[in-house]
Amino acid sequence: MAWFFYGLQHYGDFDGRASRREYWSNYTAGVLIGAVLFGLSIFVHPLVVLAVAFQAGTFIPTVAVTVRRLHDTGLSGRWAGLYVLSSLLLYVSLFLGSKAFFALTSQALNGSELDLLNLSSGKGLPDFSGIESVAEVSQVLSVIIFILLCRRGSHAKNCYGRVPAA
Repeated sequence: MAWFFYGLQHYGDFDGRASRREYWSNYTAGVLIGAVLFGLSIFVHPLVVLAVAFQAGTFIPTVAVTVRRLHDTGLSGRWAGLYVLSSLLLYVSLFLGSKAFFALTSQALNGSELDLLNLSSGKGLPDFSGIESVAEVSQVLSVIIFILLCRRGSHAKNCYGRVPAA
């Protein structure tokens, strides 16, 4: 948890290096807190606002620690663009998926008959055929950045700074 708060304290620090421990501790704490908030928001709906605010508020610190982690492996922080692009594509696919869900729900609530057997034909529904493609690109980018972030850092000082502690 200490690494998570360390990451928040260095909110916009894109210089230097971050060890694997710093990065993965920060990332894991952020994912766990976000998951708990979103999980609780199922039962307490106003928590959705807090969960979204948490995700938005921790996005820049997460990108910053990602850049520092990439620096530790000797890579440019520009590779963090994969993380940003992957995240944006994920949110776009989730948004489009929820839009398709709400289109189905509104049809059902309006009294329109849903032909569940022919639902795949898409009659009367907006075209959301690109959702899968967006999600797949997001997953491929996530795997690439995951591999880059798992690499061992250089054991000596590099052009991004000295070896990080722990």
